[in-house]
Amino acid sequence: MRQACFFSYSKFLAALVALFAFSQAPAQIPDKFTNLQILDKDSNRAQVVGQMRMFAGALGVRCNHCHLGENAATLEGFDFASDEKEAKRIARLMMKMVQDINSNHLGGIGRAEHLKVNCVSCHRGLTKPQSLRDAMLKKVDAEGVEAAERHYRSLRESYYGRASYDFGAGTLNNVSETLARQENDLDSALAMIRLNIEFHPESAYSHVIQARILMAKNDPDGAVSSLKRAMEIEPGNQFYEGMLKRIQNRRQQ
Repeated sequence: MRQACFFSYSKFLAALVALFAFSQAPAQIPDKFTNLQILDKDSNRAQVVGQMRMFAGALGVRCNHCHLGENAATLEGFDFASDEKEAKRIARLMMKMVQDINSNHLGGIGRAEHLKVNCVSCHRGLTKPQSLRDAMLKKVDAEGVEAAERHYRSLRESYYGRASYDFGAGTLNNVSETLARQENDLDSALAMIRLNIEFHPESAYSHVIQARILMAKNDPDGAVSSLKRAMEIEPGNQFYEGMLKRIQNRRQQ
């Protein structure tokens, strides 16, 4: 009983320390801002902090991503007026872009009250927004397919269930087809589609892509096996049936 009480008290102290640390951070933020260039210069502290928190959440970063300082937990010693960091200069350009899109483009079609973009529209929790497809293809090109597989698993562990990346079967299907058709890299294409089937074993089309790659690698037995699996998932699919017959006819020639 005493041990349970001790643990509860320890958790209470830890929560109290965390709350205290959080409460100190706002004290480091100035009451007046001397270098507002995009936001209204009359913006009060609450308005500016709210906007900055929106930026941070959209990009998955802390204050020190744009502002000069080290301790993002306390903000102690931060120079918020400094323009030294490139990220802050880029942020201003992005803010102008968002304003232009909302006012001049979406506003020009008369739907500004319904359609508006903001940081999260593109970033979705990523500092540098890009699709999972592009991330994987770049990784294969730069470091090889084994590094790309590790990268996919790492991203899936960190971001699955969020809006940052599309981990549906279609993404690696596209990656695999691109590697096979455009890059003529059948080995990497096969590795990517097998990775996809590991996470999406019930994706019939993934098995079909695998069959095509195996045929290109002169493995008709493997292709037939993949197609039969696709037909188990989607029985009666005439496209798959026709493909299977063509492969079987080639095997008999």
